Amino acid sequence: MADFAGKFNIEELLSYGDDLVALLNDQNDVQTLNQCLEHFKTLQSSCFDDFSNVQSSVQDYEKKIEACRQKTEEARTSTVSDDEIDILEKELGEELGKGNLLMEEIR
Repeated sequence: MADFAGKFNIEELLSYGDDLVALLNDQNDVQTLNQCLEHFKTLQSSCFDDFSNVQSSVQDYEKKIEACRQKTEEARTSTVSDDEIDILEKELGEELGKGNLLMEEIR
């Protein structure tokens, strides 16, 4: 039984080989295959170009995002918080009050 299965597979393989030879002998089919191959190469090249452009754009945007993050962090560290402003306003008010008292004493 195993021999029959092996023989059957060999017969299928030979039939497939004969079909392939017949296909390759037909010039129209060969030309069609060559045209398909050329179209494939063109499409592949176009896809590689598109991928390269997209990858470059992504890298550019990543750089811009990082620059924005750095600017945001610099702005955050250089700004004074509301609590600090309140303290400074209070100190300024006290100093102005002292200055006014000194001006009144001088008069």
